[in-house]
Amino acid sequence: MVQHLSVSSRDAMLVHCTAGKDRTGVLVMLILGLCGVDDEIIAREYDLSSIGHYEPRVEEIANNVGVTVEKMRAALGTSYDGMILTMKILREKYGSFEGYARTACGLSMEEINTLRHLLIVPIKFEERQLYRPRM
Repeated sequence: MVQHLSVSSRDAMLVHCTAGKDRTGVLVMLILGLCGVDDEIIAREYDLSSIGHYEPRVEEIANNVGVTVEKMRAALGTSYDGMILTMKILREKYGSFEGYARTACGLSMEEINTLRHLLIVPIKFEERQLYRPRM
């Protein structure tokens, strides 16, 4: 997917799946990580994937599949800790998001830098105070 992004083409790309947690969650983690987003923010964003998504229908889905509601919630849910662990394992195995993108995904540094160029918006120094996280 990343290889289809282009500086000359400003087409939008929609990335989604049924629950937004497995393949989509890992792809978005990788893109955010390559763009320098803090692990805490990546994990919190991932954790938001399950808010209200299946809860109204979780009992119906559990019955259709033949499992308990608790097991269905666990299968459909996302977790902050799970994403933190995923990023830790990625770094242990590949060294960095760049290492994973190059080794496991076959992206070149040129492609990684193009992605960054497309997605990172520079903020003037004097405006950065507006974007500080609240402590």
